[in-house]
Amino acid sequence: MGIREVAEAIKKYDNYLITSHINVEGDAIGSEIALFYMAKQLGKNAIMANSDPVPDRYRFLPSWDKIIIGNNIGVKKYSNVIIADCPTIERSGKIASLFKVPKVKINVINIDHHVSNENFGDFNWVDPDASSAGEMVYKLYREMGLSITDDIATVLYVAILTDTGSFRYDSTTSETHRICADLIKLGIRPAKMAEKIYETKDMGDMELLSKSLSTIKVTRNGKISYMFATKKMLDDTKTTPDRTDGFINFARSIQGTEISLFFREDIEDPQKIHVGFRSKGSANVNILATKFGGGGHPKASGCMLTGPMDKVITRVLKTAEEFLL
Repeated sequence: MGIREVAEAIKKYDNYLITSHINVEGDAIGSEIALFYMAKQLGKNAIMANSDPVPDRYRFLPSWDKIIIGNNIGVKKYSNVIIADCPTIERSGKIASLFKVPKVKINVINIDHHVSNENFGDFNWVDPDASSAGEMVYKLYREMGLSITDDIATVLYVAILTDTGSFRYDSTTSETHRICADLIKLGIRPAKMAEKIYETKDMGDMELLSKSLSTIKVTRNGKISYMFATKKMLDDTKTTPDRTDGFINFARSIQGTEISLFFREDIEDPQKIHVGFRSKGSANVNILATKFGGGGHPKASGCMLTGPMDKVITRVLKTAEEFLL
């Protein structure tokens, strides 16, 4: 199934719930807001709902405050779901419970670019070659002949910018740049977007980064680098988990490393450890992440494990070292 079938499905149904994955970031938020505007242009009723709040750095985006947090939603009224940038139903967190309401038929439209996507929808458009879900939603706008307003251009540009690592990742293609060139023609100011996302920090952010950087280590063979952030670090610096976005790139930048790892304790349950995987070489970290029930992309993936931080680190490092043999 592809873009045309998904476009027709969106046109066919009404009363949409639009959502994404847990711990939302730029691509997830930008894509779902763009889909929300799409539904509105088509004259549909639509709401947005996520398991977790919008991180501070994205609260300059239009309509971010219209995103409902939690699953207290009348699913019978919004029984058609568009879920973007999410490889599995379970990855939507609290929203996943809405997919299991007895005697309620839910039509699920799944739009994603993760190679690990399970094609869980009634309508699936999964394109692992796309740089981001935002890139896919842009194409959907063009396929449907809908107008891209200033607000839509903003959220789509932020989606693509953040999920390509500011166009540094291998997923960035000539088509990605052509799409962004079109968004710039529509009025996007790249410098302003970069400033909003990457250059607006407070002292708490700097203190958290300092504490986390002090944990960086490299394995004896020099091929794996890793670092972590604990709940105490976040509490002491009065910061939120989204402030660790991009920390893994400091470990990834160490010369000679092939795989980089970032471990973060969950702020609600420190026994739950969020693990980020990045590859700078030929290693496919999606395969590595699937060994722990996670997934994502060949060069960027993640999972969540249970246990004390030190034991989780030991376990993941052992598997990663074996993986590189």
